[in-house]
Amino acid sequence: MSEDEVVVLNLPALKWNPKDVLKWGEECEKKDRGRPIFRTRFYGEELSVDGKFVVMGVCYGGKDTVGSVLFFDVPKEEFLELKRRSNDWRYLKEKFSKVVRKP
Repeated sequence: MSEDEVVVLNLPALKWNPKDVLKWGEECEKKDRGRPIFRTRFYGEELSVDGKFVVMGVCYGGKDTVGSVLFFDVPKEEFLELKRRSNDWRYLKEKFSKVVRKP
C-alpha cells in the first residue's frame, strides 16, 4: 500500500509500542465496550508504508467513541504473528501487560 492510500484512510497514526497498543485496546474495551481487532490487510493487500509493516486497529462492536488507528513500524515478527492469529487482542494484551506493567 502506498503512502497516498494511507492518507486516504484518514486515520490517526501511532508508532507501534506496547504502551500505546495497550492503551488503545483497553480504551476500546472499557470506554467503548468494543472488541479490539488488529488488521494486517486492507482490500486484500498487506498494510505497509515504505516497506515497513502497518497494522490497523479497529474497535469493533462498540459505541464508536474509540476510533480506528494505524499503528506503523510494526516489527515483522509481530506483524506475522497477528496475521496468523484469530484472537490477536488477547495475545497482545497478555504479552504487553508483562512489559508495560512491570513492578
